[in-house]
Amino acid sequence: PPSVSRRARRRRQRDTSSCAAAAPVAEADPQLVASALPTHPKLARGTLPNGLHYVVLPNPVPPRRFEAHLEVHAGSIDEDTDEQGLAHLVEHVTFLGSKKREGLLGTGSRSNAYTDFHHTVFHIHSPLEGPLGQPMLTLALEALEEIAFKPRFLPQRIEKERRAVLAELQMMNTIEYRVDCQLLEQLHSENPLGNRFPIGKQEQIVAWDHDKVRRYHAKHYFPANTTLYVVGDVDAGECERMIHEAYGATPERPHKTLAAGASEDMQVEVPEKDRRSAAPP
Repeated sequence: PPSVSRRARRRRQRDTSSCAAAAPVAEADPQLVASALPTHPKLARGTLPNGLHYVVLPNPVPPRRFEAHLEVHAGSIDEDTDEQGLAHLVEHVTFLGSKKREGLLGTGSRSNAYTDFHHTVFHIHSPLEGPLGQPMLTLALEALEEIAFKPRFLPQRIEKERRAVLAELQMMNTIEYRVDCQLLEQLHSENPLGNRFPIGKQEQIVAWDHDKVRRYHAKHYFPANTTLYVVGDVDAGECERMIHEAYGATPERPHKTLAAGASEDMQVEVPEKDRRSAAPP
């Protein structure tokens, strides 16, 4: 009968509660808490003079392949109130506007990018050699360097990616997504995570001028605010040498952003309070 099942459920709940109350609480070992976590014996990490952090992990499986991920420590949580969706738009423009990334097409590699609350990541997965024997790790590192630090914010590219972002926004506008947004708004009501969704707001995306897109990039895309990760069938020492070669000449703070049709590169001054650096995990 229903009354029996209800009684049985209540009895099980009481038994569970009693067990939980009686369970001893283990005290943390202070020495263990204070000790540093062990690192992988083959892991190599460092920081270039311009502030760029890098992490290299040799891994021979699968053989003759590697992945390179460049993480910019800025995402939708770093946007101002009138910039909601700007991190995502800048990701589109920098990634898809890169000629060196286009040069990887047909080499057996694949690349992509994404924007989250806390970071923006560009990544390339590739064999070590291209079909014509090209040194793919060198080409991938150079492509990521161009994507992050040397984008050309051509007006036609900005408008093309603005349309792409608006299309993504419409595609995501499902009941499931709206429920997720409402849940996050409740869970993070006391911090900006509740109202800084990476896709942004339509009324703001359509309104930004091109200089605003460039200014966001100049504010957040600099070597000390990025971490490069390379994992694959690589020699750590040789990989570190390639990283120094590809990124060593990148300015600490690239104040200049290329503007199409301009006689001089646009200068963007960034307030001292925004010149933050993020160490790799």
